[in-house]
Amino acid sequence: MAKPIQTRLRRHSYKQPSNVASKTGLTRKGISHARKTGRAMAKGRKVKGYHSGVVRAKASLEYELGSFRVLGGKTYASTRARKAMGIDYIKDREAFGRLFKRYGGEDAVMRRWLDGKVSTRFIEKPEGVADKIIKNRFRVGKKIAEGGTKDRMLENVSHAWNIEAVFERLTGKKFNKMKPGTGAREMEGLTVTHYKNGKAVLRYRGKSFDVTKRLNAILAG
Repeated sequence: MAKPIQTRLRRHSYKQPSNVASKTGLTRKGISHARKTGRAMAKGRKVKGYHSGVVRAKASLEYELGSFRVLGGKTYASTRARKAMGIDYIKDREAFGRLFKRYGGEDAVMRRWLDGKVSTRFIEKPEGVADKIIKNRFRVGKKIAEGGTKDRMLENVSHAWNIEAVFERLTGKKFNKMKPGTGAREMEGLTVTHYKNGKAVLRYRGKSFDVTKRLNAILAG
């Protein structure tokens, strides 16, 4: 039976510290975890892979899809970078890093950012970041679904802040109210299923949300 189009936005795997030279940007655990994720992916949809311009995102996707193919999964020949999924919206990385110490870690600063409590001197507004990703990545799935295409997965490997910004923009819910209460962990992500009639359902951490109206409003803006 044919399956509807899905768009997934996933975080990269475990990264190397910034002071460690690495061709992949991933630790050994990160490579293993990306491969494990690929082995666990459901078959039945042909996967087209996209990644941010950051090397760890590209490597995570390639290890993931490599394992997926070994077990019989079908993918398109190449993966592609998409600037919209990057983290170029962080304007002052050094000053931004100091906020982690001030407020108690990455998730705490992410929460402040999503609540509009971090100055735009350091980082762009979350709504703008989310809308850019939604218009660039989720528009594609909606368009091809409404055209009647099925059995496709658009796999996008990005970064935790992007995932939570998109989740909150589309659902109106706070990420830290979803168990386990943290930002997206390594290789975790949300999935939007696009139906031919235009309906869009987002699934994240075991819960589903009808995001049809919000998605359409953003795409029309």
